[in-house]
Amino acid sequence: MGAGNESLAMTPLFSRLPILPVAAVVALGLLAVTLLAVHPVSAQSGSISCVGGNAVPDADNNPGLLADCDALLAALDTLGGKGMLNWSADVPIAHWQGVNLGGSPLRVAKLVLYKERLTGEIPPELGNLAGLELLLLAENRLTGQIPTLLGSLAKLIQLDLSGNLLTAPIPNSLGGLTNLTVLDLSENLLSGPIPPELGDLADLQDLDLSRNDLAGQIPDWLDNFERLVALNLSENQLTGEIPSELGSLDNLRILYLWGNKLAGPLPAWLDGLIT
Repeated sequence: MGAGNESLAMTPLFSRLPILPVAAVVALGLLAVTLLAVHPVSAQSGSISCVGGNAVPDADNNPGLLADCDALLAALDTLGGKGMLNWSADVPIAHWQGVNLGGSPLRVAKLVLYKERLTGEIPPELGNLAGLELLLLAENRLTGQIPTLLGSLAKLIQLDLSGNLLTAPIPNSLGGLTNLTVLDLSENLLSGPIPPELGDLADLQDLDLSRNDLAGQIPDWLDNFERLVALNLSENQLTGEIPSELGSLDNLRILYLWGNKLAGPLPAWLDGLIT
């Protein structure tokens, strides 16, 4: 390397940059500010909140509804996937797609998103909707696991996640939904045994776990469901015999068990009921 090149290489970089007029420096600064405004950093874009927006009227006096609003906004990207929902801090929450308010003070009481072409996952943030009574996400293309936090929805009466692509075992936490009357997890890809914690759902009237990949035996604790009217366990991988305890369910009118690997004789008390 020649002496001239060596001298250049040893010169600090900033001393080799052209000196710009003050006007040009100001222009570059303004351009940088503009670019930052158009392309905000991810940390800023992720801080979505209903505070200061139009979603919750009289937000200071509706802290519960404000918390529900924030929970739904936090869940939006995960739940929606390629689906389109109009949830926004600038839109009154009473006009949000699939959202129904109720109670006093107002809370999100129902979330009904049936056939909305949702392709994401069920967000755990939905477990923070303390006033939720109905959660209907049926007939979408939702994937992933059922969040364990859904088991904290103490007021939930109906849970319908049927017709999706949900995987993994049924979470034990769903046994905490003691006010549940309808549980429909049919037409998914759920696996493993039926968790014994579901035996705590004494108010169940309709239980549908059909068309999954559930394994193991039909639980004998199903006789806990004294109010059960319909039970559908068809098209799974269940084995063993039909438990005699089912004969004590006086309100049972519909029983579907076909498409499993059950063995043993058909109990006489099920004649005319089993399909």
